[in-house]
Amino acid sequence: MLEILVFFSILLGFCVSQMSAMEAIRKRNAVWYALSALLPCLYSLFVWLTVSLIDGRGLNIPAAAFFWLYLMALGWLGTWQEKGEQHRAKLAQLDEVEQRLINDQSYIDEWQQIVTDMDRDGQDATEARAILEGLRQSKADYLARRDRILEELEQRHAQPAGPRP
Repeated sequence: MLEILVFFSILLGFCVSQMSAMEAIRKRNAVWYALSALLPCLYSLFVWLTVSLIDGRGLNIPAAAFFWLYLMALGWLGTWQEKGEQHRAKLAQLDEVEQRLINDQSYIDEWQQIVTDMDRDGQDATEARAILEGLRQSKADYLARRDRILEELEQRHAQPAGPRP
């Protein structure tokens, strides 16, 4: 029974550490940086106290401190890894949008030539113009999306590394 309690406590401690570290990175202020270190520490002391009382041995402070450091390190590593994955995902989205912009421009050039040829030959180019306008709107939408992604990447890059007061 004690092993199950210890395993559950370690798992719960990892989750507490992970969430507090993620919140600290998201909010970027000194209070959350302090809480991200303090919550796993308090939690580990509570867990070790509970386990020690159940086991009847007394509180092991060095073990609790090691447990706290371990949980805090795991939480921060997981958070930094997730942040890197989000950055890579944004870069992949940016590449996809830029490729679509290139494709849209080639389609726009092609349909512009079709409209020009139809006008020159005296044919009705109403449908071709509608398609051309749709392609231009699509390109404008992709340009707006690209600008949003670039802005998000710049905001993440411009944020200071340390805590803000």
